[in-house]
Amino acid sequence: MRLAGASGSGPHLDLRVVRHASATDTAGRPLLSRPGDVGIRAGEFAEFRVRNTGPRPLDVTVLYIDAAFGIQSIFPLRDREVDNQVRPGETRVIGRFQVTDMPLGWESAVAIAVESTAAHQNFSMLAQDSIATRSGDDRPASPLRQLLERAMFGSPTGTRGTDINPATFSMKLVAWRTDGAEP
Repeated sequence: MRLAGASGSGPHLDLRVVRHASATDTAGRPLLSRPGDVGIRAGEFAEFRVRNTGPRPLDVTVLYIDAAFGIQSIFPLRDREVDNQVRPGETRVIGRFQVTDMPLGWESAVAIAVESTAAHQNFSMLAQDSIATRSGDDRPASPLRQLLERAMFGSPTGTRGTDINPATFSMKLVAWRTDGAEP
């Protein structure tokens, strides 16, 4: 989250979450559209919108982080991994996912953007299982965990932060609270 909040000098990108009451609801309401509007209830639907507000094409990855710190790539889709370019002025609508109550709590989406290349940069390899699922597991830390730990605790040289050039990428974060369904 710290890394996503600190990257402002790279490509221009906007990330929004839109709530829908049903799978067929056409209006929707942007999350955080008014003060205190931070919750989505289980049973509602969430849609993510990524907009390239800059002058150059971007390669974009959107990661969903659940309340148990599981990370899932929701864009690009697994069978379309080279179709993640977002042209200048273009908005990509990502899914319409039904919100579940597993788990409840604070969740977020992070969009990572780099200037587009022929190689189509894709950060879906940062996905990891939820911590609750990994409890007692001795698998090595995911690349995202390693990156975040390095940002939080510093590099091997003892300096705090990363040696990544913030002008080469952009990250946007949207966080919300997932609540139980209406009684």
